[in-house]
Amino acid sequence: MLAGVGLLALAVPRLMSGLATLEVNAGDASADHMAAAVRALNRATSLVPNGELMIERAALELRLGRPPSEIIPILQEALGHSLANPKGWALLASLLRSEGDVPGAVRALRLSFLTGPVVPELMAGRLELALSLLDGMNGEMLELTARQVRLAWKIDSKPIISLIQRPELTGFLTQALGTEQD
Repeated sequence: MLAGVGLLALAVPRLMSGLATLEVNAGDASADHMAAAVRALNRATSLVPNGELMIERAALELRLGRPPSEIIPILQEALGHSLANPKGWALLASLLRSEGDVPGAVRALRLSFLTGPVVPELMAGRLELALSLLDGMNGEMLELTARQVRLAWKIDSKPIISLIQRPELTGFLTQALGTEQD
């Protein structure tokens, strides 16, 4: 009986944070709703850390205007609890890039590509980020990026058609599309 009460005590904050996060993600939420969701997520992860909930909290805090330099450590801790989270790694890569940490951004983006090569809602954003980081990539990462180009082309060619119009990307993109390995 006592164990059941303990499990319920742990589950209720997670349920409340899940409901608050769903409400925020369902549409345009006010700052008050987002702040309430952040508080609910903090309560839910205070006793038992949950990487996915911590990543949601970080994303909400970013939307609320918290600086990237304060969000990065939250994401790094969250990803320690949820290593296979392509969304979290992509967000971390984007924030590291915005802070000027190109090597860190490339490493985080690599993990996003490896943990979720085909995540339709991440494809275009990750690809644009990757293309902005080409100069900081090694051979493996260049190939992973070329693979993302090919995968994105198969899912929805419109973003690639738009990107290929940019002269600085034409060579890389046409070469990536010309090596059909996927």
